[in-house]
Amino acid sequence: MVMYFLFMFRDARYREFICKEVGKRDGKWDTSVFRDTNSEYFTNAGGRKAFTNLRQFLFQTGILDEHSLAVKIPKLYGSFPAVANPR
Repeated sequence: MVMYFLFMFRDARYREFICKEVGKRDGKWDTSVFRDTNSEYFTNAGGRKAFTNLRQFLFQTGILDEHSLAVKIPKLYGSFPAVANPR
């Protein structure tokens, strides 16, 4: 899941949207932006399609719960050692 997120995060449009619109100073995500149709942020970069693609990506990878909009990024300390040191 984390690798999928990092792959998506390479796209400047999505990275900027996550950092400027979704991410807040306290390190928490304001997921209410995914309830609204915030496609105006992507007006010059794909429009509504770019926004819905991002939403669907987050839902399908399990990073964002479709109904509650709760963020579900796993703690890296539990999985990172296994990924970094495959046997």
